[in-house]
Amino acid sequence: MKLFLSDNCSGVHPEIIKALLGANNEHSPSYGEDPMTAELQEKVRKLFSYDRIKVFPVCSGTAANIVALASLLHSYEGVICTDTAHINTYECGSLEKLTGGKILPVSNKMGKLEKTDAEVYLEYLGDEHLVQPRAVSISQTTEFGTVYSMEELKVISDFCKKNDFIFHMDGARLANAMVFLNKTPYEMVTEIGVDLLTFGGTKNGLMSCDLIVSFNEKASGKMRFIRKQFGHLMSKMRFVSAQFLAYLDNSLYLKLAEHSNTMAMYFESRLKEFNFIEMAYPVESNMLFVKLPRKITPPLMKEFPFHILDSKKNMARFVTSFDTTTLEIDSFINLLSELKREL
Repeated sequence: MKLFLSDNCSGVHPEIIKALLGANNEHSPSYGEDPMTAELQEKVRKLFSYDRIKVFPVCSGTAANIVALASLLHSYEGVICTDTAHINTYECGSLEKLTGGKILPVSNKMGKLEKTDAEVYLEYLGDEHLVQPRAVSISQTTEFGTVYSMEELKVISDFCKKNDFIFHMDGARLANAMVFLNKTPYEMVTEIGVDLLTFGGTKNGLMSCDLIVSFNEKASGKMRFIRKQFGHLMSKMRFVSAQFLAYLDNSLYLKLAEHSNTMAMYFESRLKEFNFIEMAYPVESNMLFVKLPRKITPPLMKEFPFHILDSKKNMARFVTSFDTTTLEIDSFINLLSELKREL
């Protein structure tokens, strides 16, 4: 059974399995001293067109986010983000627990952070009674599947530069955003001025593998120690690096994201055939947010599991993956057609 619960529910792409088997053929130095991790370092530098990048493989997006931010955050400082940001919701207070710092949330607008909302925290600067804002973190793609435009990214980057804030990008679904905007890693990240990037792979066909990409030399110098202290220095790191090497080869990461985006847009086109279906957000990546009639939600969920994110509005989230097919979507639509008779 294929699930629409999350792209985390998907399998691992065959090319990634092949890379893992290749990495398993012989012994290699541990803790990132292996040739594959060294090759990955150089490959990512070329990908982002920046030769001072440091890459730190970890096993999850939460690890990437928190290790990255901890490298430049004191215990009396905070991170400005949206109220729906992953670091503020689904990371179990890990930033506060592990750094002593604080999340400084603002209300999201279509999942996005706007500069005018973040500016409220400028009043905190220099007041010893208050947490000092130190970083801005955004999710690209956002938690609602929307994508920051290049103009919106530039506004946030300029805000960070003006106030000497760290600019962190949670790119758990970065590839999906690049496909949607047709932009390169250099254009979306390096040229925009991101300091710390979580480059996601797990949601796009990899097996528990995400990268911290550091453009900040001060952060890079500290991060190797923080990663170890937080328990994320993997002894057999080559098995993570091998996955990401295969992921980047021949732009596989973009091909997989393009497929999942295309499936989401196909899904949307089929849902729009029903006048009782309301889309809550524009479909710009591989996530759909749909207001469903309550009466038919349980039988739909039984056959095609998905999340209800807002019980008051009965808003469902559907997530497509690199291995989603039109046949699976059509099967859902067929069931929806049968159930509409009950409305």
